[in-house]
Amino acid sequence: MKHKFQIFTLSRNSHGVSIIVKHLHEAMAAAGLDVEIVHDLSSLDFNCTIIPYGIKESFILVRKGYPVEYAFLADAESLGYRNKVLFYLRHFIWGHGDLMHSLKNYFKMRTAEQYILPRVKNCILVSRRDIEYYKRIAPKTNYLFLPNGVAPSPVLKKTPSHNIRLGILSGWEAIGRAAENEWFVRDYFIRAKKSGLPVEMKIAGRGKYIELFRQYPDVEIIGEVADLNTFFADIDILVLPTPKGCGILNKALDGFSHRTFVAGHPAAFSGLQMFQGTFSTFSDYDGFVDLIDRYGKEPQKIQKMIDDAYEIVKTQCNWDTIYGRFVQELDKGTDK
Repeated sequence: MKHKFQIFTLSRNSHGVSIIVKHLHEAMAAAGLDVEIVHDLSSLDFNCTIIPYGIKESFILVRKGYPVEYAFLADAESLGYRNKVLFYLRHFIWGHGDLMHSLKNYFKMRTAEQYILPRVKNCILVSRRDIEYYKRIAPKTNYLFLPNGVAPSPVLKKTPSHNIRLGILSGWEAIGRAAENEWFVRDYFIRAKKSGLPVEMKIAGRGKYIELFRQYPDVEIIGEVADLNTFFADIDILVLPTPKGCGILNKALDGFSHRTFVAGHPAAFSGLQMFQGTFSTFSDYDGFVDLIDRYGKEPQKIQKMIDDAYEIVKTQCNWDTIYGRFVQELDKGTDK
């Protein structure tokens, strides 16, 4: 009798979660495994191998006494909240209450992680930095590195512009996501614009908190984009201001795959070691100004970074290859 698997996630609307769960399900099914995605507790079959995706889902199963073989936590969430708190404090940012929200969630997630990690056999994470962080919490747990993938995009023809067009792409359903990005617009972009730097700003993504950026002059609000090719064709630099420093930012992978130069706060690239040398970071305003200057003066160097990143996407970020190796691990010892 064929062994049965269930991928358990309570999330139905998160784009990032749905992409990972979808590709994992497809890889397992392609390997001939009996697998289904489950979104509610009533549909769980405790006689099969349940793979919980996320902190909450893993916590539920551990509390029920289910022997969790694989917990797909993806990101070390307490690490992300901790890094945001430290960033806000260093820069005297309230973040529309996101400072206190992040501090509260740090303790909440840290407590949950301390409970879950020693009680699962394998923990799956998308970043090696997150693995090192979790090893300090539960050193006896086995950790599996399973990075996110991305599909290479068609060749883009960039629309012409006299200015350097900056773009921010995110989901704006939570005020915290807006706060993670607003500091850059307020403190760096607006200041650069006033000083005469030839920059434009386009902000895209769905969610009500994108409206927060309408208060800033010279910022174009695009909203939800149906076609990423259109968005990336109209920008020169994808900016990643988030200071979370955990997991892998799918938006960075989107930028690399769409042959667009990617830059941002150093923490945004903490999980992208394989892309070292293909992106730029800035830690202060002067660093951002220097980046804009280099972008205009060193087009060949910038293009090489873009090309190198795209080559990594093609050779190392294939979903089927990444998840295929993990599925082989899952398939060991199960009945065919």
